[in-house]
Amino acid sequence: MSDHTEGPWAFGTPIDDDENGGQYRTLRGPQTWIGDIRANSKEDDANIRLIAAVTDLLVACEAMVHAAKMNDPAMGGVAATLAAAAIAKTSEDFAEPQTEGQDDG
Repeated sequence: MSDHTEGPWAFGTPIDDDENGGQYRTLRGPQTWIGDIRANSKEDDANIRLIAAVTDLLVACEAMVHAAKMNDPAMGGVAATLAAAAIAKTSEDFAEPQTEGQDDG
């Protein structure tokens, strides 16, 4: 088991930052607050999506390494599917499902 917060990670809708101006989004694990991330530009939004996808990308990479070690084409197909899903999560068009407590400010 890893020392990081287990996935999946998800982000909430933008929240106004009254203290510093601009907006931020809250990043959460299944039952854990991970952090607040600035969300004032398209680049910030792309970074948020990439960060939220990191646990999915790790799972896909681990599956690829396992498939390569075992020379298992079927597992390679599963790993490719996991990787495609993780990459899709980084897309601007990805509709992130809201989870309980995501929009708590």
